[in-house]
Amino acid sequence: MNSGLYASPAYLAKRGEPHTPDDLMQHDSLRLLRGSRETVPWELVCGDQQWKGNPPVRASANSPELLLTFARQGLGIVAAPTDFIKALLASGELLSVLPKWCPPSVNAWAVFPSRKLMPGKTRVFIDLLEALLPQV
Repeated sequence: MNSGLYASPAYLAKRGEPHTPDDLMQHDSLRLLRGSRETVPWELVCGDQQWKGNPPVRASANSPELLLTFARQGLGIVAAPTDFIKALLASGELLSVLPKWCPPSVNAWAVFPSRKLMPGKTRVFIDLLEALLPQV
């Protein structure tokens, strides 16, 4: 699943646009929490180049939707799956930040104990995931 960094026009007008990943260290980040309640570091790639860092955290949450709300309100830069924010990009509520740099793709796995005796609802759900998520 492809992801990117995004911020509101108001945030970028106030704080300026970062031009390199190192510039993110001067910006507010909106970051996901791990199960251990630690923020997830940002990893970015551009071709063969890689960057990993912990920009200053303005807000953190275990809800991607909440982080997108914060980004729309101009509170900072958020990393999010591109498919989740297409409407926000189209409306201009969020803009791409460092568009040549992106978080590495994430694989999704459906794990279940056995195909034998799998509930029909589970099979339908897995079929839906396979149809909607791009194949890698």
